[in-house]
Amino acid sequence: SSIASNDSSVFDTLPIVAHPYLGNIHNPDSGAKIGDIGVTSFGFFDDSFPVQKKSEDKLIIGVFGASVAWWYSALGYQQTFDELKTIYPNKKLEIIRLGIGGNKQPQQLMILNYLLSKGAQFDIVVNLDGFNEIAIPPTHNLSKGINPIYPAYWSDLLSSASSTEERKILRKILVIEQKRKDSAKLFSFKPFKYSISSNLLWLIQDNVKVAKSENLKLEKQKVTAGSSKDSKVPYVLRGPAFKVKPEKSYYEDLTNMWMRSSILMDQLCKSNDIKYFHFLQPNQYVPNSKPIGEAEKKIAVDKSAHWEKPVLSGYPMLIKKGEKLKRKGVNFFDLTQVFKDDSDHLYNDNCCHLNLLGNQKLGKEIGVLLKVTLSNK
Repeated sequence: SSIASNDSSVFDTLPIVAHPYLGNIHNPDSGAKIGDIGVTSFGFFDDSFPVQKKSEDKLIIGVFGASVAWWYSALGYQQTFDELKTIYPNKKLEIIRLGIGGNKQPQQLMILNYLLSKGAQFDIVVNLDGFNEIAIPPTHNLSKGINPIYPAYWSDLLSSASSTEERKILRKILVIEQKRKDSAKLFSFKPFKYSISSNLLWLIQDNVKVAKSENLKLEKQKVTAGSSKDSKVPYVLRGPAFKVKPEKSYYEDLTNMWMRSSILMDQLCKSNDIKYFHFLQPNQYVPNSKPIGEAEKKIAVDKSAHWEKPVLSGYPMLIKKGEKLKRKGVNFFDLTQVFKDDSDHLYNDNCCHLNLLGNQKLGKEIGVLLKVTLSNK
């Protein structure tokens, strides 16, 4: 298989690698960093070890989800801490960052299971998700004949049919995407975020990176097509058999998986004396969820980026199933309307990610909801 390939240098530098239990993690050997935060031996971008023990003098908060959750845990957690400090004034608050870009349920559930089996303890688990669960399967899974529930990068990372050339192209794509994230974070801080020229420079540079990434993806598709022509996708990549259903039924299945995974996380937390909170992340393509000005629109809205359709189809189902979660006793909160009356520029790409100010506002809202709920129990 490709994992046993002699071309080990490819895997030493890949930012994302396959994991036997979690699907995929960040590669500790890659040397990748976001700011001053590197990758732990468990494969998470964090400056804290994920296996912590509870104590009377600290409050351990694990943040689960994908890239939106990770950026919140890096840029918005202090606003959450500020709110929680009012009810836990004598405790040291510690954040454990467990979000991985591209993740979707049941990966959050599996990460929680895995860490608990390793002896990790949490006081609070925050699960911020929803977008990837309905947006990634159509583009990353179905288009390749892979079961929609399988991880987003599974076929790329574990393809026994993939060639060395394909893996090298994949590495280049992932490196570019990482550089885009690093650049977006840098330009979210002062003084760059207030400078029109700086933001224009960022946009120009980002568009160049996007163009390079898209060209590499086309190149990889050609190589893949040539190497797999007339061949069947092997089971190790495609997973259990599935039928391509009508759109409504398809999103119903995806959102049911999301709901069931949250229920299981809640049950797992309750059995381990952990308080579980599930938040449906906001997204700019949810109708009437935010007033978006012309400057933000140029960055945050792209009708050709294939994100709007799954949001319009899947988010109403997520919201509806969120109500079911609440009826089942889960601390669920729909954050799709958190920016409904906020005209500030908060989104920093055409997918789902927030800038520094957006993450801070999200962090405050999450903190308020945690504080109110915990104060009433």
